[in-house]
Amino acid sequence: MHHFLPQPALLLLMSSCCLCCCAGLDLAVCEQVGDAALAIIAAHMRQLATLKVNGCSRVTDAGLAHVCSIDSLLTLHLDRCIQITDAGLAQLTRLYGLTSLRISRCPNITDRGVAQLAKLGRLSTLSLAQCPLVTDVGLMSLSLLTTLASLEF
Repeated sequence: MHHFLPQPALLLLMSSCCLCCCAGLDLAVCEQVGDAALAIIAAHMRQLATLKVNGCSRVTDAGLAHVCSIDSLLTLHLDRCIQITDAGLAQLTRLYGLTSLRISRCPNITDRGVAQLAKLGRLSTLSLAQCPLVTDVGLMSLSLLTTLASLEF
């Protein structure tokens, strides 16, 4: 099922006081959610702990730069965000508190990007399923993550 959330609707939602303090936001498969929406979310939802934008194919590395300003973020789902690259993963290393990350089915992620994730010292759950450019070399770079309890590959 595909969802449509126009930009003005997102702005209206973000202006609501109750959403500013919201801890979780699930925008999975919302076709219109992209980098501009992530900028709005990052600016208005400073207490966000969980963000799910899986299947939002308009999300790029530029959008992840905005997400990285949400210091409270613990869980991030980016499955099927097909424009994300290793450069975007490098930016995610600024999310020191991140404990759960899903980046499955992202065709532009490589071993180099996965190696960057080893800097996320609190990461306990990671999904890299069906990332065709990730090999054993990338997985070996995660051996430094002593908190990693669940790895999907």
